[in-house]
Amino acid sequence: MTKFAFRLEKLLDYRRQQEKSAKDAYLESRARRIDTEHDIEGLQNVREKALSAQPKSIEDRRQLDGYLVRLDDERRGLEAARAVLLDDEEAYRQAWLKAKQDSDALQKLRDEEFAVWLKAVNKKEQDALDEWSVTRRAA
Repeated sequence: MTKFAFRLEKLLDYRRQQEKSAKDAYLESRARRIDTEHDIEGLQNVREKALSAQPKSIEDRRQLDGYLVRLDDERRGLEAARAVLLDDEEAYRQAWLKAKQDSDALQKLRDEEFAVWLKAVNKKEQDALDEWSVTRRAA
């Protein structure tokens, strides 16, 4: 009995590798975006805590105002970075979906070829069993 051999097996393995690396890149970009969102939330918490402080003098009030301005600038920078990361994440997601589609198409071809091969093997086995039973009956 012959062993099943898919003629595009190496290409299928390559496509699976591409899909895996594209998925890893997508997940990594997603993690960077989530980290940036956590940084924004943390900065917002620091800002709220600073706003709850009661300045005792005008100098304290000016320092608090300067601190809040720096926090706002940092938040705007993080939000700009988040927007870029969102665009990158979407690009990586689209690349992953394309790689997955390519891999799945080859997997379907492999499955179809395997089904045809299995049917042929089963037919050969059945023919051999039929031949054996005919020769047994004759004896």
